[in-house]
Amino acid sequence: MSQHITSISSVCFNIEKSNPPQLTLHAIGKVNSSGWRSPSLFQRVYVVQPEDGIQDFEFYAEPPNDMALWVISPISSETTIFLENWMKGIRINSATNSVVAHLSDIACSVARGSPSSHVLKDNNLELNYFKLPHDGVGGQDSPPDNPPPVPTGTQGH
Repeated sequence: MSQHITSISSVCFNIEKSNPPQLTLHAIGKVNSSGWRSPSLFQRVYVVQPEDGIQDFEFYAEPPNDMALWVISPISSETTIFLENWMKGIRINSATNSVVAHLSDIACSVARGSPSSHVLKDNNLELNYFKLPHDGVGGQDSPPDNPPPVPTGTQGH
């Protein structure tokens, strides 16, 4: 069963000058583990168009069924919709944040989301933990950014 991804990192859009015009969205976000699949952007359907002209989308994916690595992982999804006359922007929603991009921005706009206060940040980690490089795990010759302290003394000798 699908659920909201953890957070939205960026949103990019492109308006195709077709008849009717089409809006292609590309969203990048983060999930809390490996193994997430079937990412999708679901367009919210309105009975009455929103007063602010912002079309909402929910960013969902299916969490892993089996064992997974508990590491923040990137995830992305893309969708294309018909651009309605009333649309002034888009909002992509996740479990912890939302990102709004106004269609008056340049053709491909990247909007940054801000995390909620309960999201773990690097500076909140204790000294005996260390963060992995953003581009994956390095080799044996690349130490972590904040290695744990090395004990000194002659214990056990």
